[in-house]
Amino acid sequence: STSPNAKRPPSVDYIPALASSIQKDLKYRLPSNLHRGAADTYFSGKILARQARTIVLAEELLQLSASSSSAASVVDKKKKKKDDDKNTGGVVVSEYDYNYEETEHLSEIRAAARKSVSFTRSSVDKVVNDLKSCVQVWFDPHQHDKADYVYDESWGGLVNCGCTYYSSNDDDDESGR
Repeated sequence: STSPNAKRPPSVDYIPALASSIQKDLKYRLPSNLHRGAADTYFSGKILARQARTIVLAEELLQLSASSSSAASVVDKKKKKKDDDKNTGGVVVSEYDYNYEETEHLSEIRAAARKSVSFTRSSVDKVVNDLKSCVQVWFDPHQHDKADYVYDESWGGLVNCGCTYYSSNDDDDESGR
C-alpha cells in the first residue's frame, strides 16, 4: 500500500540536522492570500505540498522521540489512531511501520531523536490547521475571494489564477495586476 511513511528511519547522523530544519519549517506561516483563496493554484500548491511534507517528517521525528526503547513497538506494527485533540480536528495519524531488522541502531536513532527534537505536538498541530484552512478554501466557493475556478479548455482542467481578487490592502486595480 502507498504511504507517506518512510520504510526505514532516518540515519542517526542526519537526525540533528533534520530536526533543526523541521523546527524552522514549522515556524513558517502560510500567506494570507492562500487563506483567502486568492493565489494561483500552481505556486500555492507547491507551498502547501511542502507544508504537508514538513508535517509528515515532523510526525516521524516526534514518534521516534517518544517511542519506547523496545523495537517490537515499531517493527511490523500497523495501527491507526484518531487524534481527539480539538487542535487537529480529528486528523488520522498513523504509527510508523519500519520493517527494520537492525534493532541496535533503532535505539540509537530514538536516542538521537529524543536529544534533537525541540518542537512539540502543538507546533505540528498549528501547521496542520494552517494547511487545512488553506486547502478547504479551494473547495468552498463561498469562502474564497473573487478568484473562482474556471474550466480551461486548452489545458483541460480547473484553474484558479488568483489574479481576479481585490482587497482593501491592495493599491492595484481589481485585476490584481
